[in-house]
Amino acid sequence: MDQTNPYQPPDELSEALTDDVKNQCPVCQHRISRRRLLWPYARCQHCRTRLRLRSTGPADMLFIVLIIISIVLMMMYDAAFGSQAWGVPLYVLIMFLVACSITYVFGRPAMVTWYGFATAKRLEKARLKHQESQL
Repeated sequence: MDQTNPYQPPDELSEALTDDVKNQCPVCQHRISRRRLLWPYARCQHCRTRLRLRSTGPADMLFIVLIIISIVLMMMYDAAFGSQAWGVPLYVLIMFLVACSITYVFGRPAMVTWYGFATAKRLEKARLKHQESQL
């Protein structure tokens, strides 16, 4: 008897599905603009939940690679040119922009509280509250 589990998710998610997850409010599942999330105090237009981009697994791996590369490049820069005042701030600015770009590309919207990102329990409470308000 070869039965497949109908509730098992597919092995590979489609591109459209992952794109939708990356552009949905975690509370009301309403589609939001990625550009809107660049502002740190962004709110969902539908449920007014405060949102911020949160890095995911691939982004965390890229941050580790970025840190290793930046340490090596900083040591090479210091060995070649010495510690010149204009080079270090420019280098730090470039690394900051690269890190922000990684978060923008791979990040997902997450609910924000006063002390950081919301826990799963808090997110579930917000979803229930939103569903009750829609009735």
